[in-house]
Amino acid sequence: MVIWPAIVKFDGDPELDYISDEKKWEIESELHYLGYQDKDILIDSTGTIFSLNDPSNNSTKVINSNKTIAVDALLDLIKAHQSSLGLCCAAKVGFNSIKEAINSVKE
Repeated sequence: MVIWPAIVKFDGDPELDYISDEKKWEIESELHYLGYQDKDILIDSTGTIFSLNDPSNNSTKVINSNKTIAVDALLDLIKAHQSSLGLCCAAKVGFNSIKEAINSVKE
């Protein structure tokens, strides 16, 4: 079960998509009607990592990977995201929690 908010990390792309809640996720998944790549992931507010493809029928489905991301690893993703957007001071950013880091993508 996803604990919202969450972010989507697309393989090979530093930009992150912020997803505030399940309704937004449903809208977002319609935008990606071609499906997700095998290495695209969703990271929820607890740091749980979900894959986005159901390999049995190649459909979009949120599947718990039973893996989590550490704050430091998420920080690296967010720094790359901010840098790709041309935001200044991306190197100086820091967070105390996964949820705080995810919420920063919204801003």
